[in-house]
Amino acid sequence: MLTSLIASLATAPFALYHFNRVAVAGLLANMIAVPATGLWIMPWAIGAFLLMPFGLEGAALAPMGQGIELVMAVARQTASLEFSVLYLPAMPVYGLVLVSLGGLWLCLWQRR
Repeated sequence: MLTSLIASLATAPFALYHFNRVAVAGLLANMIAVPATGLWIMPWAIGAFLLMPFGLEGAALAPMGQGIELVMAVARQTASLEFSVLYLPAMPVYGLVLVSLGGLWLCLWQRR
């Protein structure tokens, strides 16, 4: 959850600059989609890869497809929420530059 929150906060200024919107409900969707991908979809993808030389990949692709359908259903449901996207006015170029420099400064800062 913390990783998704940090990634969302780090990419929000760039999404705001380019698209004039920020995804608010992305963290909610990631709480279901990321574990489903890591624990269900990816193991079946590896299984399909290993079964492919024998022509048996369909046995792994069917349950993998069910996991992908779950992720897509979560995305559709989250996107339909009225608070899922926050529309804001355009950010000026200097705003994006300042946010980027501030983030870089925080990453490189060595002292307390």
